[in-house]
Amino acid sequence: MDQQAFTTLEYQQLKSLIRRAAQTEAGKASCDELTPISQPSELQRALAALGECVALRNRGVAWSFSEFADPAEPLGLLRVEGAALEPAALLQLARICEQALSARAAILNERESAATLWQLVAGLPRDLIVSWPESPTRSCPVVNSMIGPAPNSLAFVMK
Repeated sequence: MDQQAFTTLEYQQLKSLIRRAAQTEAGKASCDELTPISQPSELQRALAALGECVALRNRGVAWSFSEFADPAEPLGLLRVEGAALEPAALLQLARICEQALSARAAILNERESAATLWQLVAGLPRDLIVSWPESPTRSCPVVNSMIGPAPNSLAFVMK
């Protein structure tokens, strides 16, 4: 798409409007990085997920990802063998996990009418059971899914 089309569509103003509604700094940063979707199937999936979010919100179903800093640094440290996290960083990750599981539970109850969103969160565990034996990533599946090779399945829901 050429620059004139972006100007006509007020693309930058639209991104600013979306950014203002983001609940986290990571969400705001993701809004800044938004680019047009060129694949029709990807656009259809994103619009379906958005439509499901709006429908759920209209029925009173809500989840929130707020009041946490960007988890990139502590998640990066978890990839380093022998590295230790500060207690505050562990609590931050635990809070993100709790919010993710809360979103999963809300979507689980509506999975028949929110199939696209359910596909995004279905792989998350039902609850957060932490028993830190050797590695936190082995006993915390939500954190493991965030740092592992799995796709960033929570990206859409978190923003």
